[in-house]
Amino acid sequence: MNAPPNHNNIESNLLTFADKYILLLSDIHKGLLNSSQSKTFSKQISGLADIIQSLQSDNYAAAAKTLPNADLEVLFDQQFSDNIKLNSDISVLKTRFMNLGILEADASHYL
Repeated sequence: MNAPPNHNNIESNLLTFADKYILLLSDIHKGLLNSSQSKTFSKQISGLADIIQSLQSDNYAAAAKTLPNADLEVLFDQQFSDNIKLNSDISVLKTRFMNLGILEADASHYL
């Protein structure tokens, strides 16, 4: 089980890489809105919009608190066969979640 995410670390990372996060999250948001499954992911779409808005208004503390609670992890097991870019962007987000300590890396293949 993961320890609670370190909001200070997340906030610092969001501040440092704000432009990259805004671009990545905006691309995922747009991809989900245009997806045939958009209604299924309405909670995640709303969470992404909140995080993007916080980042654009330089409110990194709010974004750092919202990011781990936006239920974006459900996207990591989805396949969007009609949108390769969305698949790729979600993979990048999953890696960033692991780097930030929001998501535990899967080490089962090392056993």
